[in-house]
Amino acid sequence: MPNASQIESMGYLAHIRNATPDLIAGGYTSALGCSRALFEARIDLAHTYTHREMDSMDTVCRAIDAFYNGGPDVQPAQQFLQQFQESTESWTICDQIIRLHSNSLACYFASQTLRTKILKKFSQLPPDQYEALRQSLLQHLDRHGASAHDSQSEATATQLCLAIADLYIQVPTWTNWIFELLNQCQTLEGDRTIMTLTLLQVFPEEVENIRGIGENRRIAIREELAGCEQPMITFLSHVLEKFHANADMLKRVFKCLESNLQNHQMRTDHFATSPLISSIFHVIATIDPAIPSSLHETATNCIVAALYRVEDIDSHGKLAEIIHRGVISLIGPFQQAQQVEDLDRLQNIARIFVETVESFYVQIVNEAHPDPHSVGSLACFDLLLLVAGHHDWSLIEMTFNVWYRITEELFKYDDDQYIGKFRPYAEKFIQCLYEHCKMDSDDVDDILDESSEFGEFRAKAVEALRDVVFIVNSDKCIQMMHQKLIECCHRENASWEESESALFVMAAVVQNLLPLELSKNDHF
Repeated sequence: MPNASQIESMGYLAHIRNATPDLIAGGYTSALGCSRALFEARIDLAHTYTHREMDSMDTVCRAIDAFYNGGPDVQPAQQFLQQFQESTESWTICDQIIRLHSNSLACYFASQTLRTKILKKFSQLPPDQYEALRQSLLQHLDRHGASAHDSQSEATATQLCLAIADLYIQVPTWTNWIFELLNQCQTLEGDRTIMTLTLLQVFPEEVENIRGIGENRRIAIREELAGCEQPMITFLSHVLEKFHANADMLKRVFKCLESNLQNHQMRTDHFATSPLISSIFHVIATIDPAIPSSLHETATNCIVAALYRVEDIDSHGKLAEIIHRGVISLIGPFQQAQQVEDLDRLQNIARIFVETVESFYVQIVNEAHPDPHSVGSLACFDLLLLVAGHHDWSLIEMTFNVWYRITEELFKYDDDQYIGKFRPYAEKFIQCLYEHCKMDSDDVDDILDESSEFGEFRAKAVEALRDVVFIVNSDKCIQMMHQKLIECCHRENASWEESESALFVMAAVVQNLLPLELSKNDHF
């Protein structure tokens, strides 16, 4: 089917009535009307239309079916729908399609179109229509948001939740409505748990992602959401208790919590004392195939979001203590996952360990507290070394950035005795780097290729080594690797890969030695 420019160049418009100024102002053009007429003729020659172009709900629904069902009409249907979505009439027609609820696929398309228009074409809508649109969206959500529906209806309900959030965020005169909305959801007939969880999840996400609003409005919405912390935590705790054996519902609760934790205006007092945290850590600590990997990952994301918040330990001290205890309790599950080679769960827990040190590294460096139960104690280094000790080098690579941040903070100290508190951990980290940098004798050609995955890892390992070597001193690092070479010489079954790795580490730090230090090591 010809596009808009081809329609004009081929002279088709000679057979189409000219658009009046009123129609043009409403988004209608002669080319648009001709395109619709051609599409209707192709999709159903036997049908006669009496409505004005772009004014037929049936035409849009049939175009939606043609587009999603495939076949020769996909391209003209796509062109038609794209033009429809740009028009002002699509506001009304989409509302009518959702209201009739006769075609689930069309309802989804219509709800998605309304949400997109709120985001990108909001200027088309007169301000006096904002409230009417909000009430209409709420009515649609009332019908589509019940729990007894199929996946298509659930997708429609999600789009309606997004549309409601985006609409509210973009009208600055509307205030203090989110709490009222959540209460209203609980008064509707049927189980509205999923619908409420979706609304709680999308509001904090949309306020960060939406474009075209000022920072003052964002702050106002964040503060309004923060004011809902206590009832939200109470609601999530109730859902968790009711659906504790439902993996899908647990994922929804964790995603909702993660989304709200990213709101920096939200206080965490009620979350810190709720049963939610213990439930999340229970999921992460359960190394069992019966727990879906996706649920384990969602729980991990939630804890990581909480760790981002406790970086401000002065404002979230209670949560920091509870999260720290929970993370330490994951050492056993990490070792269990290591034994059964459950790499997905290993990576999830390793990520938590690394993010924990990342959140507390300032306290770790500046306080160097020996009590393992204290937040930001030296025991956090054991978490990093546990990750570094696993044979998969992708895990130790996760720790490189946090080691850099630790050394940057520690570099401020000109006190060798104080730095010495961190030396044993740095030495063990260098030993781990030595182990991971060993070549595989069966795949030497690929390893020597710097563009290979392992070649790139070794390059990153050199940078990590240079970051931490000042903690142990370069000469000490050379001595450590020299000792490895001596051991290789005295062991009959020693492989050349061990010696090569020791020399590789030595070569990375030898340039740091001063002439005086070189003279001390002449016996090497």
